Amino acid sequence: MYASYQWEGKEIKTTDYARHKISTDKVFDSFGKGHIYKVEYTDKELPKLTQYFYLYPGKEYILTDFTVEAKEEIRSGRMAPVNVDSISGFLQAGDNRALFVPFDNDKWIRYQSHPLGFDTLVSYEVTAIFNNESRNGLVVGSVEHDNWKTGISIGKGDRDNIGSLVCYGA
Repeated sequence: MYASYQWEGKEIKTTDYARHKISTDKVFDSFGKGHIYKVEYTDKELPKLTQYFYLYPGKEYILTDFTVEAKEEIRSGRMAPVNVDSISGFLQAGDNRALFVPFDNDKWIRYQSHPLGFDTLVSYEVTAIFNNESRNGLVVGSVEHDNWKTGISIGKGDRDNIGSLVCYGA
């Protein structure tokens, strides 16, 4: 898993950076009491990127976000804290699906559950990738979206697994 953002017409990934430093601290916020893991990425040619992972004991979720900083003003039209190029083996064989959530709740486009094996699926704000029989799976989405519209893009896989997953704000 890596983070990425658009900058000067290029996609920049955390994997593009020359160096990284990891630190940990405690966090107490509206989600609870937990630990924050901070990864600072630096490179002579790129803005500084700081990625955060928030883990809370007893909770079945992880939160993540990142910031990009430079001496001069920078702009990005797309930031993606979650990028996974391929996922396999997390769903059991069977009726595996992905949830499509429409961009707007205007009664014209409906929520839909699609069997895996599609080329691409873009869901807005949240999606679930799950086994329809066991109901086990993964929920991915945005927690806050005051300034950005968010989406989750799922790439081609097969009947039992998705290919790629990108959770982004634009």
